[in-house]
Amino acid sequence: MSFQKEYDCMKNECRKALLITIAVDTSSAKGKGKYVPNFNGGFRGPFWGKGEEFEYIPIPETMMGQRSDKKWEWKGKYVEGGKATYKTALGNRSKTNILTYVPAELRANLEHAAIHYDPDFKNLTYGDGKKETPRGKQLAKLNPGDLLVFCPSLENPETREPDRGRFIIGSFTVECAYDFTNAEFEKRFKCTRSDVVEKYKNKNAHFSEEFARAWDCSRKELLESYDDKEEADLVLVAGIEKESGLFENAIRITRPHDGKYFVMPKDLVGDLGLKKPPGPLKYERGWKWVKGDQYLRNLHNLLKKGGDFVK
Repeated sequence: MSFQKEYDCMKNECRKALLITIAVDTSSAKGKGKYVPNFNGGFRGPFWGKGEEFEYIPIPETMMGQRSDKKWEWKGKYVEGGKATYKTALGNRSKTNILTYVPAELRANLEHAAIHYDPDFKNLTYGDGKKETPRGKQLAKLNPGDLLVFCPSLENPETREPDRGRFIIGSFTVECAYDFTNAEFEKRFKCTRSDVVEKYKNKNAHFSEEFARAWDCSRKELLESYDDKEEADLVLVAGIEKESGLFENAIRITRPHDGKYFVMPKDLVGDLGLKKPPGPLKYERGWKWVKGDQYLRNLHNLLKKGGDFVK
């Protein structure tokens, strides 16, 4: 299905768009340029040419532990086994085993690691916690018709450093952003938390057996926790079918600038209204909001370069 043919952000009452970073990268690694195991995998997904070919590689499922101050942190280990691991899973695009794209020095660590497949481009869902992660707070601001745009960091596996950058690889037109922390959930969403869990329990990584193991609980306990307004910590975004998905082509949005790789060029920053006056803008991690009819129209035109949604 073509983004260009099926979507017009003005007709779909899009009032804002959220660009958000996803997928494996090296953001948690210690030491520049080193490929070491970390929370986000420790490497970048591959692209070839100008992005006409790429592969979406989700992050690993990570074991979490609670500190003395009650905050959660990574234990330094991955959840092993499950429905999909780096050794057993095939890529969305190439249908090649994704372990092929893991740097040789990381394969022993990631070979049996469970995959946290989020965003889920098959079931058109994306989720994150809200209480301890700023990303979830941004997701909760999305309304039906808004755009959620996915921007991983990719690099050419043959040249690596010189060609790395941030790309757009897909988007969702938001059907709903269910904020499980909302005290007035039923009034806001016209359903119960358990209704949403039942509908999506097999359609997002945050409801999976592997995610439950990451948080040291059973899947039954995990699902029940989402129905508890005191414990629930999730914002789940559902995309509209035929207006959401993984693109055929990756769209590059950063270029090397002054020795940095993840810098959005001045003209794109201006087109999307991200900085006034327009100038080069660093975009290594996190999110960017696009607001205003003209800026949204420019983003819509940019997304057309992604081609069809991959089935």
